[in-house]
Amino acid sequence: MTFCIDGFINNGVYRMKLKSALWLGLVSCTMVSMSANASIEVKAKRMLTENTMTENVTKVQQACGNEVLETNIDWAQWDNYDFSEARLDKVKTTGWLGGLINYIYDDMVKLCTTTEHAALYKEEFQKVQKIQFVGQDSVNAKKTGFALDEGGSVLKVALNPNAAYDSSTLKYLKQAWN
Repeated sequence: MTFCIDGFINNGVYRMKLKSALWLGLVSCTMVSMSANASIEVKAKRMLTENTMTENVTKVQQACGNEVLETNIDWAQWDNYDFSEARLDKVKTTGWLGGLINYIYDDMVKLCTTTEHAALYKEEFQKVQKIQFVGQDSVNAKKTGFALDEGGSVLKVALNPNAAYDSSTLKYLKQAWN
């Protein structure tokens, strides 16, 4: 009888270990699957942002009179951000960047059409042949930065990692020429 009880207990413990191992394996596979999905979700959001960036630049091109106006986004900084440090969700924030870029384009249109000295800004903006979007150096940066490179032919736009639009963006855009 003791052998039977010992066998039952040992068998039960074995089954519990087996169930635990299976459960742990299932959870591990699920976690790997979730992280793979997050990566794909981020890539999908990046594609949407890039589409917004390239499709909507025509309004800037028309308003500012640029014959050629290329756009590019360098994702390297976003790959290095520790989003948890700034309490940001990587997938959501990446998705919001398209909206931020669109608002920045609207400010570029205002710069060339309705702001004070619009004709002068338009004349200078026509020299820009490329808008290069990059990320700010810090994940905690709150404002978008603007700078002209290569004699004014490249407008470098350092997007804030939280992808929040700020109504002072037009002011910072103007400073690229001042």
